[in-house]
Amino acid sequence: MLRHRAPAHLGSVSFARTVVGLATLMIVAATAQPGTAQQGPTLILEDSVVLRETGDHYVGQPVSLIPAGDGSFLVADGLSNSVLHFDSRGSFQRRLGRKGHGPGEFRFVSSAGFAAGDLVGVGDDHALELELFELRSGRHIGAVKMSPSALLDDYVVRGDHLWFAGVNKENWTSVGFVRLDDLSALASSGGGDGSALSPSLVGVPDVYPDNEAVMGMLAKVSLDVWEGRTVIGFAASPHVRFANVSGAEMSTVEIPVARRRGFTRRASTTPRRVRCGGRSSCRA
Repeated sequence: MLRHRAPAHLGSVSFARTVVGLATLMIVAATAQPGTAQQGPTLILEDSVVLRETGDHYVGQPVSLIPAGDGSFLVADGLSNSVLHFDSRGSFQRRLGRKGHGPGEFRFVSSAGFAAGDLVGVGDDHALELELFELRSGRHIGAVKMSPSALLDDYVVRGDHLWFAGVNKENWTSVGFVRLDDLSALASSGGGDGSALSPSLVGVPDVYPDNEAVMGMLAKVSLDVWEGRTVIGFAASPHVRFANVSGAEMSTVEIPVARRRGFTRRASTTPRRVRCGGRSSCRA
């Protein structure tokens, strides 16, 4: 688990915004007995790191955590529109980018990013660009343009390729990939025309092209890639799709809908205090 230590001068205000980040966890499948409600996985905490912030560099609104290969951590922060780099012991190292409209600056830092060796990439959802930095120095390499038809939600590094996912409204596909070397070259030479980061593989569920409201609210895609196959999940669909690296769909798995079981006996019989009739509270 990542926890952050508030700078002393920020007091309780920052303490109230304590960040609980991602944990290094072991997932143990729990068994469900026939006729009983399905149990979720058990998460076992293995380790934790305290992020040692400074008065000038602290986590205000974390939107994602990106683990780097050297054991360090990158935290994309929506409050400062920048990326904070902490080493494996939680000590602050440097800030990547800042709020703004210029080179190496973020208009709206994305929750999607990646780290591959000394290369760090984090999206700018308003500028529709992927900003690239050097991990060890913090130097801004450049930005690669994204397709205006596809806001990218997820990145996966496998070997010398970067895989990415998002709903492409132009051709209704969800997955693409690019060589990391080609990505860096594009960033150093003007950013390209957006085609390099435009999904072209694996079709999306019909609910996206058929329903503009769903497309507007739930156009979120999750991706993983391993052993010659991709796994794609969609926020608006209970189906997880498996495809090969050429985009041919191999199979689909439906995730059962979890049903709310209602209030416990204690919760259902305990009076609630609510606002009513202009008074501070009443019983319901």
